Amino acid sequence: MRDAFARAPRAVTLDASLITPTDVFFLCVTCFGCFAIQVLSQRAFARRGPNWFTALSADARADIGIRCASAVWGTIAASATIPVIVPVIMRGTTVMDRVYTVMPRARELCCAACGYFVWDVCVSLKYYDKQYITHAIASVITFGMPQLMPNGFLHYYGVVFILWECSLPFLTARTILIKSGRGSTMAFYMAQTLGFGLFIALRFFMGLPVMYTYLMDAYEMYSRGLATPKPVYAFYVAGGLMFQIFNCIWVFGMAKTVLRGKRKRV
Repeated sequence: MRDAFARAPRAVTLDASLITPTDVFFLCVTCFGCFAIQVLSQRAFARRGPNWFTALSADARADIGIRCASAVWGTIAASATIPVIVPVIMRGTTVMDRVYTVMPRARELCCAACGYFVWDVCVSLKYYDKQYITHAIASVITFGMPQLMPNGFLHYYGVVFILWECSLPFLTARTILIKSGRGSTMAFYMAQTLGFGLFIALRFFMGLPVMYTYLMDAYEMYSRGLATPKPVYAFYVAGGLMFQIFNCIWVFGMAKTVLRGKRKRV
């Protein structure tokens, strides 16, 4: 019987020469595209004259622009990710499928995600607290490091994590409805339900099993002497645990928001 791990690369080291012009292209397009959407969305809201947007503080207006850029990224990322990952999940995967497998468009998606989080680092440093800065920096490394490894490294997990971004358009809509004074409308409750629901379902109920699967995959590679370089695998173990801690914090925050809203309506 053929050894399923026979194709696993041996004695791997991080190699910057593996980065291709296509990798850089997708990173730059996403990063600069987010900056453009951030600025243009603010201008679009402001052009309507004195309104709820112009009444906001400068930081609050910037937050709206940032959320608009995130919403566009989330929409594009989810639309591009679903046709890539669903067929793979449906046919079932092995350890090698999840750790080292070349999937159509997966590398491009991971590079685009790296570009998005480079932008996220920049705006987080200026407008948000340490929790968001830490998350953004860790995400840049998470999506960037596989491009320094043999092609296909953790692209399966990368694409699964990108799918988590599909809650962003609804969470952005929720924030805009609140800021514009429409926080009690049917549209608001729909956006909140979809945004919170997708966030919790994908990052919590799906995220925890995915994290457990990666831990088992990393252990399997380590036990076979294939987890090289070891610090890379260790980073993804630590990073995965950190992301789940963040997700739990945000999920509980969402739960408190919903419960607080219910009390107000009683």
